[in-house]
Amino acid sequence: MRLKASALILVVLGVALGPAYYLYCEYLSGRDSASFELGTRAERWAMPDGSIQRFRSGLAYRPLPLDLHPERNRVRLTLTFDMPAEGAPAAVSEYQATLFDGDHPLLQRTLRVDMRPGASTSVAVGTLLIRTPAEHLFLLEELGAPALTPDRVTLTVREAVEQPLMLLVWTGLALLLAGIGISVYALMVPRL
Repeated sequence: MRLKASALILVVLGVALGPAYYLYCEYLSGRDSASFELGTRAERWAMPDGSIQRFRSGLAYRPLPLDLHPERNRVRLTLTFDMPAEGAPAAVSEYQATLFDGDHPLLQRTLRVDMRPGASTSVAVGTLLIRTPAEHLFLLEELGAPALTPDRVTLTVREAVEQPLMLLVWTGLALLLAGIGISVYALMVPRL
């Protein structure tokens, strides 16, 4: 009986310190600080420095200035694509999302988005540390023509996202495995 109680305690502690803590840090911590609707698409845009950015592979949404600051680190960017109720059949479209710090890319990701009529799809662009207290520029570019053009694309900025302590996560996983091992052992040992 004591063996089963010890195993249960280890499993509960393991889940709390391992997966639950990690999921909390990655998906629940922080606060949404801003939400922007990306509207107009074009083949070229004037950038803040006066240069003209042209897009060969498709259209791009208007570049969006974001006020990001190191005091509000870590920052997570998420895009939500709202599809029209009717249209082309479901398909996958590719986009390139870039966050510029000055004139160099701080974050650049190629995103594959499942496009289904009437659906809303959220895609994490990434979580990053901001190093300079300046206005950053976010740019979303279509890679080729999308099979289904979204009715609305929304960028959500989440700030103060906690960095999980991986030592704590690994300790939790070790406790979880030990608890499961003890439970299996307790089931296999014949009662005396």
